[in-house]
Formats: sequence, structure tokens, C-alpha cells
Amino acid sequence: DRQHDRQHDRQHPQEAGRARHGRHHRRRRRPRRARLRARRRPPRRRTGHPRPRREAPVRPRHHGRVEDLRLPPPLRHGGARPARQLRLRGRVRGTRRRRPRRPLPGARAAVEELRAAGHTVVLTTGFARVTQDAILDALGWRDLADLTLCPADAGGRGRPYPDMVLTAFLRTGAVADVRDTVVAGDTAYDMLSGCRAGAGTVAGVLTGAHDRATLAGHGATHVLGSVTELPGLLAVPAPLAESS
Repeated sequence: DRQHDRQHDRQHPQEAGRARHGRHHRRRRRPRRARLRARRRPPRRRTGHPRPRREAPVRPRHHGRVEDLRLPPPLRHGGARPARQLRLRGRVRGTRRRRPRRPLPGARAAVEELRAAGHTVVLTTGFARVTQDAILDALGWRDLADLTLCPADAGGRGRPYPDMVLTAFLRTGAVADVRDTVVAGDTAYDMLSGCRAGAGTVAGVLTGAHDRATLAGHGATHVLGSVTELPGLLAVPAPLAESS
């Protein structure tokens, strides 16, 4: 045993020195370049999970809106979280926190005017529910509309699919015919969503990234300079107005 070996080494120091010297020479050392590379490499943290394989770049869902990040399969199925994925998610969340939330001029007054006239107003966004709630809280719009919807409320599909418009139509029950629905938005996807849902009035607003020709080319029946013009557009009362 070890105690016997130590006692033998103390009694015969010369033999112990030769044994240590022989073991030192029998041991094969790694090349100097490999030793330096191993010294620079950070230690691996053992998590008990298999090493995730390389995946395609992370892309946001719902046509460019910053939403739930599409996770690689190892992350979706309980694998270890890649460092790049977590860095990207933290960067996006930090941007959301730092960016000030400012409503469009006259937007709140327009919604209040529509509701005062007897219209049912539904606000829809392409963001995830947690992001949508944060924006509504920052703007103080939590109780502004009759209903708020996000893609998750309509089966996971946002614009240009008609799902959110049809979900607003079914949940509110404000009109009996979907053609009495009014859809207002500032992107071409809003126009496509309203047309595909069968809305009778699809109003494009020139406060977004698309111009008059683009909005009209994607199905806008009216093009407004501001959302404040929407109450005046609805000369004939329409019980449901869906805005995005």
C-alpha cells in the first residue's frame, strides 16, 4: 500500500530517486504548441447536457418584428443554451428596455372618439404577448381599447395572414358580417391582412415605412395621412374598427 511505499522510500532514498527519474522519462509530454493552446483555452463547464450542434442563424418571427426568438432544437428540447443565443436575447431585451415608447400624435384621441361613437376598437400588434403588454403599460393604453390581440391569440400567425382580423371579428361579435369590419394600419402587411379577411374598409395610414402607392397596391381602399382622420372616414357607423 501507499504507507509501505513511503516507508520504503525513506529507508532507500537512492532507489526512490531512480524510480521517480524513470517515471519522469517514461512519461510522454505534449508538444509545446499544444500545451500553449490548451493553456489559452477556457475551461469547459460540464453541464450534463450533450453539446449542441451548430444551427442556422437566429431569426425573428412574424415578418421582421422583434418577437420570440426561434430557438435551435437543442434549446427547445432541454439541451444546454448556446452562449451566442443568450447574448443575442439579452441584447434584444436591453434594446426593448432602453427604447422610449411614444404614441403617434392623436392616436389616443382617435381611439377614444371611435369608442364614444359606438365603435368597438381592437388593437393588434405583431409582438409577443409579454412585449405587447409592456408597450401598453408604458403608453398607459391598457384599458384604451375593447380588446388587444397578438399572433399567439390567433393561433400563432400574424400579418399578412387574416387570422387576427378574423379573431377580432369572432371574439367581439360586434358585427354580423365581416364586410362591416374596418381595418387600419401603416404597412402593406396590414392591407393584405384586411383584404384576406374580407374587411369592407381597409385604410392605410402614412405614418409607417410604406408610401401611398405601396399601401394602395396591396389593397388599401383609403389612404390617410394620420390616424386622426379615421373617425371622420367612418361617416356611416360601423360597430367594429380594428387598428394595428
